[in-house]
Amino acid sequence: MSSITESFFPADGRAVIVAMDHGITGIHTGFESPETTLKEVCSGAPDGILITPSFARRFEVELNKHQEIRIITRMDFITFSTTAEFLGDVEVQVPIASVSEAVRLGANAVCAYLVFGREDHKLLEDNISYLSRLSEDAHFSGIALVVEVVFWGKKSFSGLKPRPDMMANAYRIAFEIGADVLKIPYMEDRVSFAKMMGDLPIPCLILGGSKMGTDEDVLDVVKMACEDGAKGVIFGRNIWQHDSPARLIRALHAIVHDDISIGDALNILR
Repeated sequence: MSSITESFFPADGRAVIVAMDHGITGIHTGFESPETTLKEVCSGAPDGILITPSFARRFEVELNKHQEIRIITRMDFITFSTTAEFLGDVEVQVPIASVSEAVRLGANAVCAYLVFGREDHKLLEDNISYLSRLSEDAHFSGIALVVEVVFWGKKSFSGLKPRPDMMANAYRIAFEIGADVLKIPYMEDRVSFAKMMGDLPIPCLILGGSKMGTDEDVLDVVKMACEDGAKGVIFGRNIWQHDSPARLIRALHAIVHDDISIGDALNILR
């Protein structure tokens, strides 16, 4: 790992981060009250939280009570609707903050999207140009750039499904344009995923995506991902939509950092 990446992770190079930037797309079940959710999450002592700059400003007092929790700031806004709904027929991605502001807010890292599957290649050009500048600014300021690689372009809505080779190419591109850490989905094809993790020269954290069915499902995915080379998680809904976010964070922390069994992790939950 680079010195910037090492400063982002705990000593063992692994992390449990709670994604709390979802409010930028509107209100989500389980995240109606930002302050309530923040307090519940912080009580579980995650390694970090992913939040918007506005969130960091508004809840500065609460965050200052938990100096050990790293702050990752979401740097871009993305939407597919012009009517503040979740679905639509547009592709909008714009910056919402500068690296200097993120540093003032105490950020240990910044995070932005790299979106593939675009119909308009100019949107991908703009996205890559933005990330390359963001990487330069972040490194000048001594903080890490986390890139969330997704296939959310309009072509994906038309049936484009990323293959393992496409995903491997996308992750390599993200590294080459300046990512220090990747936020990516886990794959059912464990062999392909493990090869990607072995080939990439930067650490990857898996995202949670939609709410999973059971506690065992969540814990199993994290256990397998870590066995296959992931360095931890950046989970949102699967944590703050849980009946006990704090207990789930502690269970995930024990899997990621201490490699405990699923049974022992379930005991933490129960």
